[in-house]
Amino acid sequence: MRKTEQYELNQWELSDRVRMEDFNADNAKLEAALAGKTGRLEKIYTVDEAQYDGKDAVGAYFGFGVTRQWEDWECVIIFQDLHKTPFQQDDILQILFDGELEDGGDWGHLVDRFIVNADSLVLVLFPMHDGSNPIRGFLVGGGGAALFSDAPIRRLKNMTVLLKKGLTGLSSTRFVEPTAVVYGIR
Repeated sequence: MRKTEQYELNQWELSDRVRMEDFNADNAKLEAALAGKTGRLEKIYTVDEAQYDGKDAVGAYFGFGVTRQWEDWECVIIFQDLHKTPFQQDDILQILFDGELEDGGDWGHLVDRFIVNADSLVLVLFPMHDGSNPIRGFLVGGGGAALFSDAPIRRLKNMTVLLKKGLTGLSSTRFVEPTAVVYGIR
């Protein structure tokens, strides 16, 4: 049986006997080759409507815990999918990060009032494999923002997205099927 040059995959001819072992070996080779091509991006977890904690809130919010293994990741990417929500003209999003003190007590909002237009978002954080690094990152979507805080990233425990009407009021809009998918790059 002939083989391909680069990955030595089977190239059957009419006279060859087809065997399950050959298919399985080829699939294993393909999987190994593709794993090296897709980079170091890994899905950490997904938060969907069934898991989020703002269903009965006055003023819609979408809150969820963020990864706690900051040392494992060079970069953490949060895709916040809000595309099914019928935003109104004056709706804005306020991004809040909640943290904890060194002794485990609640620190409240570490980084407050990151205000962006109401839309789906991508949040990128850079722990750089060290939880003592300060919170650094950027937000794409809704106008975008750079994120800076002197608080160490290891103290970051939750992210909350509040839906507000302008800077002062709560919106009557409710999130529809919000989803957050969290990825990490090692």
